[in-house]
Amino acid sequence: MKSASLNSGATDGSLVDVVRGGYCVGCGACAAVADPPVAMKFDRFARYTPERVSAARGTASEQVCPFLAGPNEDVLAAQQFGELGGGHDARLGWYQGLYAGHALERRHRDEGSSGGLTSWLLAELLHRGLVTGVIHVRPLEENGRPRFAYTVSTSIDMVAANAKTRYYPVEMSEVMAHVRATPGRYVFVGVPCYVKAVRRLMRDDAVLKERIVYALSLFCGHMKSGRFAESLAWQMGAKPDDWKTVDFRRKLSDRPASSYGFAVQPHDGAAESVTPMGKLEGYDWGMGVFRLSACDYCDDVVGETADASFGDAWLPAYVNDSAGTSLVIVRHPELQQLFVEAGRDGRIALDASSVDDMVKSQDASFRHRRTGLAYRLWLKDKKGQWRPTKRVQADASHVVPIYRLIFRYRMFMSWSSHLVFAIARDMKMLPVYTLYVRVLARLNKSLVGLSRSPRFSRRG
Repeated sequence: MKSASLNSGATDGSLVDVVRGGYCVGCGACAAVADPPVAMKFDRFARYTPERVSAARGTASEQVCPFLAGPNEDVLAAQQFGELGGGHDARLGWYQGLYAGHALERRHRDEGSSGGLTSWLLAELLHRGLVTGVIHVRPLEENGRPRFAYTVSTSIDMVAANAKTRYYPVEMSEVMAHVRATPGRYVFVGVPCYVKAVRRLMRDDAVLKERIVYALSLFCGHMKSGRFAESLAWQMGAKPDDWKTVDFRRKLSDRPASSYGFAVQPHDGAAESVTPMGKLEGYDWGMGVFRLSACDYCDDVVGETADASFGDAWLPAYVNDSAGTSLVIVRHPELQQLFVEAGRDGRIALDASSVDDMVKSQDASFRHRRTGLAYRLWLKDKKGQWRPTKRVQADASHVVPIYRLIFRYRMFMSWSSHLVFAIARDMKMLPVYTLYVRVLARLNKSLVGLSRSPRFSRRG
């Protein structure tokens, strides 16, 4: 597979190209600039997209979009961390320290998605007065959509209440307006493309540059539309418009950390119900049902522009611990000092990790974002369609026929799941969706099985 700073098949493009081509991830950065020409809307597939995009041509909105021309992850990360020393890897970016561990304070670990180190760090920053506000995602309990939104937590209790990963779309324009209007020191938490967008916002906005003092990223396989939550809740008896809250990562004490549960709280006052995720149709992350199409054109898995990045330790040494273990990539020297001191003082459990372990824990995502991305870019160029400039060069020569079929099939699963669920929702007939996804899953399993056969995995 080839790599390059620029791809010959791409041009600068516009926000119109991003939206029409399906490359908008719904981050809301374009609507977060001062005096924005666009506004974010929640569309019929439960995704955020900008309105009035034609008015954004040549404006700051196009300069901050993470899928348009401008400083990429390599450039932004080098500006932030390149002169600080430490290590560098093409997949992980710059780093001061690589760790696996967990919070020893049960509150952070129990309420977190993995080892609780993200919540621990946010609480530590607040406790030390290094920040006055945490920009992260909270649930909305109103009967309607959207069900999650960015908020600012100003206390350790609020951080704990808003812990956990949310597999649901959110946008940042409203919270960035709050940051501009409210002096303070903030830490932003998001997925890699959102952190990249915030870095771009900070380049030309003196207020945001001054007030957002840290940015943290979560490792990301891909983003889901809001239909993912609806589909899981519906399978558990809560109709799409009739649930209060959901928990995507409920820890199950009798299972490995990777076998977590899904919990839903109905609006009618009925008791919360919890089901192992593996018992629900569409749970398999590799299938990519309800995946945003923009995620097929992203090349950052771990958040290379963030001051620290956090993920799940899907590794043999840790995965059987149902309480969860975090992987951490630390890039900012101040945050590195906090981790080193806390580990030395016995306030967190911290093991030194390695580049190989970090990559191994996310091998499927790197395969999708590097090998698969090169092939998908090649398909776009072959059709003469506009697509974003990426750090991976368009190329199909490295992809054996069976993987070409798998990559195409997974794109089909992503967009078709939205269409079929919309039909099921309109008809009020859940089996329309569940039976369809069951067939998709069987075909996907068969293709994966063929990919492991020497007969089909050789080049042809």
